[in-house]
Amino acid sequence: MPGDCNVTLGSVLDQLKTLSVDWAPSFAFVDPYSTATLRWDTIAQLADFKRDRKYKVEQWLLFYGSDIPRVLGQSPANAALLRQTFGGDFWIPIAEARERGDLTPDVARREYTNLLRWRLERGLGYRCTHSFEVKNTSGAYLYDLVFATDNDTGNRIMRDVYAAAAQRFEEMRAEAYERRRVTRSGQDSLFGPEAVGEMTAGEVPPYEAEPPEVPYGHEDEEDR
Repeated sequence: MPGDCNVTLGSVLDQLKTLSVDWAPSFAFVDPYSTATLRWDTIAQLADFKRDRKYKVEQWLLFYGSDIPRVLGQSPANAALLRQTFGGDFWIPIAEARERGDLTPDVARREYTNLLRWRLERGLGYRCTHSFEVKNTSGAYLYDLVFATDNDTGNRIMRDVYAAAAQRFEEMRAEAYERRRVTRSGQDSLFGPEAVGEMTAGEVPPYEAEPPEVPYGHEDEEDR
């Protein structure tokens, strides 16, 4: 469908109900250009679409947590965008702690991701969420993949996918790094990039799904 999905989603979901296919298993891949374009109202619309069914729409969201520390505080408009992203001012304690220097950029980024997962579970009623950090070949953070589901099968599948990805992503990073090193140095790799990748990936701890924690600054408000 052309246009801004934040605007057009409602009519599309209405069409699905008119066609009587709202009973079918549903999966939404939410791929915003940046954190600022992620809308909590849109996420909530998806969650509410099958609220009267056994399982809500499963959601897989790309979340650019690194965007927030970089743009926060530059203008009042940024605060308004974050309210739209998280559906309220839940993010403020994290931002204030980051500005005071109490949280490093990496810790603040993880706190924002944890907050998103917490809101998906406590705010929208999803039974479980998963989060996986995607990095580039140099090991620098790119974005998080956050998955939300009520379905035991979906939970099991995504847990296995994330476990495999945790191993494979590290292996791919190591292969790319080794190819770049060989190209720059002109020296052949003793074992080959693929072998180096496999050896390096063997050192990666296995993926373990952990539930989100109470958001930073809201430790006394666990009912949120």
